[in-house]
Amino acid sequence: MDNEIAKVSGRVDFFLGLRFRHRLTRLVLGAWLFAWVGLILAIAILTTVFMGSGLLSASDDLTKAAGWTGYLAAMVACGVAYNRVVTRKFRQRWAGRGIPADVEISFVAATDGLHISSETGKSVVHWPYLSEIDLVGDYWLVIGPGWALPLPRSFFATPAEERAFLVAVLERMTPAARTRSSKATKLVLQA
Repeated sequence: MDNEIAKVSGRVDFFLGLRFRHRLTRLVLGAWLFAWVGLILAIAILTTVFMGSGLLSASDDLTKAAGWTGYLAAMVACGVAYNRVVTRKFRQRWAGRGIPADVEISFVAATDGLHISSETGKSVVHWPYLSEIDLVGDYWLVIGPGWALPLPRSFFATPAEERAFLVAVLERMTPAARTRSSKATKLVLQA
């Protein structure tokens, strides 16, 4: 490459990055990593209130069922609230590190592989390593080596444009990857 300033290379375990996921989470979330302690405390308080309310000793089965339903609903609500708080904090912390909330991203099927680029970086997944394209709701989940990126179906102006893109990708994927990409294959064959 003409524009190289410095270079280093070697072989590593492909999934080496997974070793550092907890460290990354600690770095980004900081003290919020321990928000689960608050969740456990909330569950303990709910359990104490439930046990102390006397609903377990109620003679009416309907009252017991209503008590258990309320208890389980409160537990689910705690889990949902915990997830929302931690997710919001995670996004805020990444934003504090200069990571934008939204990015323009493009997916290009080229002869050497699937080119994915945005303002934050670019990557090429060579065709033998594109593992699958799966339809999840309104997104095509592009699954590569150790990662997955959502490709919104809204990026395509028309269904024909979507099919043309999928055909271009599916034609270049390995037979095993095409087999795993059954939803994409089915959509292409409907045309």
